[in-house]
Amino acid sequence: MPGTPDSAEYLSFECPNCGGTTIEEIMIDVTVSTSIALIDSDGHIDYDMDQTNDGGEVYRFQCQTCGHYITTDGVQAPLNQPVSKIITDCDELAKWLLKQPYNQEKADDS
Repeated sequence: MPGTPDSAEYLSFECPNCGGTTIEEIMIDVTVSTSIALIDSDGHIDYDMDQTNDGGEVYRFQCQTCGHYITTDGVQAPLNQPVSKIITDCDELAKWLLKQPYNQEKADDS
């Protein structure tokens, strides 16, 4: 079943910085629309969980726990400096994950 973390066909992630296991995708130039459920008299807003994202591009992939961003060589440089090695493509992310020791068995099968 897609999305099942323990499935043999899916790649794992282990953050080299903190050991976190969840990758998040950071996007730029995206329009996000969210429905408002309630607005109280003080102006506080409760949002519905439904969101629509339009446009945008992947800026980087990073560890959801600590923000360590994923690069082809594992080296971290300041994000305000151009770094061509930051992974911004899903295919490149999969290739990087396949090279990691914890996914070696899956790489051998492909």
